[in-house]
Amino acid sequence: MKQRLSLLVSSVLIACLLTACHNKNDEPALPHDNRTVLVYMLADNNLATTYNYDRDNIRAMSEALAENDINGRLVIYYAGAQDSPSLQEIKHAGKGQYTIETIKKYDNGKPTTSVSAIQEVLRDVTDLYDTRSYGLILWSHATGWLPQNRLYTRGRNYAPSSFGREGDEGFTIDIDSLQQALKGNYFDFILFDACLMGSVEVAYELRNTCRYIIASPTETLGSGFPYRSITPLLFEDEIDYVQVCKCYYDTYIAQGTLETGTIALINTASLDRLAALCKESINQYEGDIATESIQYYDRTTPHVFYDIDDYMRHISDGERHAVFAECLADAVPYKAASATFINIPIKYYSGLSCYIVGSCNDMLIEEYYTKLEWYNYIYKK
Repeated sequence: MKQRLSLLVSSVLIACLLTACHNKNDEPALPHDNRTVLVYMLADNNLATTYNYDRDNIRAMSEALAENDINGRLVIYYAGAQDSPSLQEIKHAGKGQYTIETIKKYDNGKPTTSVSAIQEVLRDVTDLYDTRSYGLILWSHATGWLPQNRLYTRGRNYAPSSFGREGDEGFTIDIDSLQQALKGNYFDFILFDACLMGSVEVAYELRNTCRYIIASPTETLGSGFPYRSITPLLFEDEIDYVQVCKCYYDTYIAQGTLETGTIALINTASLDRLAALCKESINQYEGDIATESIQYYDRTTPHVFYDIDDYMRHISDGERHAVFAECLADAVPYKAASATFINIPIKYYSGLSCYIVGSCNDMLIEEYYTKLEWYNYIYKK
């Protein structure tokens, strides 16, 4: 009897062990379980149709994966001008070789910038790739936090706003809607390969969705990030985010050519403290702001994106600004900028932009700004 009981217990233990070696779908555990990086690439625009930057960037990512031993999954949601949007995985196929496999096609007719479309892709990625952590690259046109399809450069018929530009309709997604789409997910990082996303309003809106944000407070170059260099870094157990930003610096800014730019690393854990210090200075300042003396980052007239530290320096006394600057150093642990960007002289650079309420004389922008979490914390009493 004891022998039979022992055999029975042993059988149960073995069955339990075998069950524990399978995932929730009773399939073998993924061989790469470190991190999944999703590239949300909205390429139904001139970045792809005129310049082929989409193909160049995908090729650079693929070659980096083929040449390095990467512990993770590299997945692209690709929405171009020709075929239906699709989820694709770039796979290592031997030393120096790679394949790109289509995992799923999306024929639901949703704009790729809609909240529901983004949510569907994120659900698919987390269901298919049950990895330890996730990273997100948002690749397209963008204009920071500005409301959808709002003019931001005089003389243009329209410009993309917040993030994305899709097709002839120019569909985009506002930053508050993007926050809604990402809600419930948490990424090691969000990297914006898109213009003007290095603003405190964007970072504060998304602070609960990721640990770090990599972005630029100015426009960015269409050629994109140096993916051949940074792709292996994004799969390290502990990502060296400063090195990721330095790759961008080395590729563009350090060269001293016309191809220059800005880059910043934003630590979202420090943003609540930063907001509290901004609120204190803004609410206590009673004078008029001479915005023409503050560093700006956009080609808008009037400007919309100002350097946050230069702004605080103008409205704070020395002691209060010193405390703010110390917090800002925690919030932006790395930043780099060229002396000029396009036709914008950069004399003062903190790595983070902000809007100065009332400075642009545009009621639509002012009204939309009141929807943002940054505004509601800073300005509502």
